[in-house]
Amino acid sequence: MKHHQSLVPAMLMVTSQPALAQVIGQGGGVDVSIWRVVLSLMFCLALGAGAVLLLRRHFAPGQSGLRRGTAERRIKLVDQQFLGQQRSICLVEIDGKPFAALFSPQAASLLPLDQQAASSQNPADKEAQS
Repeated sequence: MKHHQSLVPAMLMVTSQPALAQVIGQGGGVDVSIWRVVLSLMFCLALGAGAVLLLRRHFAPGQSGLRRGTAERRIKLVDQQFLGQQRSICLVEIDGKPFAALFSPQAASLLPLDQQAASSQNPADKEAQS
């Protein structure tokens, strides 16, 4: 019985009709409707435009990832200025309080910009004023 089962695929290959086989280069014609080409191009352009709009919606300038919900962000980048190849200064707000962030290859500093935070951070300046 096992001998007969192994012969079934071999018999199917032998009995295949020659009309099913094609010679290379004699497949379907190269006649493609111009409308099919135009519609395919329009579909690809619409798909690309949709992808661009979707990426613009989810990736806002100045943000490093996807927006998560509509909750207020605690840290906001207000402005950034490059001072050289590897130096920059940024104005940021953290919980509504303004700060200056200074970046260089050697260090990074975060300085408060409002008077109350500045006076509480530097007691020597507080004594000099009195």
